[in-house]
Amino acid sequence: MVGADLFSPSMERLAMEMVDKCRGLPLAIVVLGGLLSYRKEVDEWQKVKTHLWQHMNNDSVEISHILSLSYNALSFELKQCFLYIGIFQEDHVIDAEKLRHLWLG
Repeated sequence: MVGADLFSPSMERLAMEMVDKCRGLPLAIVVLGGLLSYRKEVDEWQKVKTHLWQHMNNDSVEISHILSLSYNALSFELKQCFLYIGIFQEDHVIDAEKLRHLWLG
């Protein structure tokens, strides 16, 4: 079971403030949700919010900044895998075995 902080009024307030800054962009909301999903304490959410507020443009968060926050939260190994995905053509099926071979060398 997750901590009681997850359902606290302050956690809900932080969530609503961050979602408002996403300006209804589904990708921004999904990525932000994924980024926050493993942070269980109010102070961790506050740090993310503070970081987002420092990188606002016209009272909204740049989607590229939310994506970079998510990327930076990955482990070194997953960052490597993610970068190898860039080798493959857009809108094509990625051969998992080929990706694994590239990634693991």
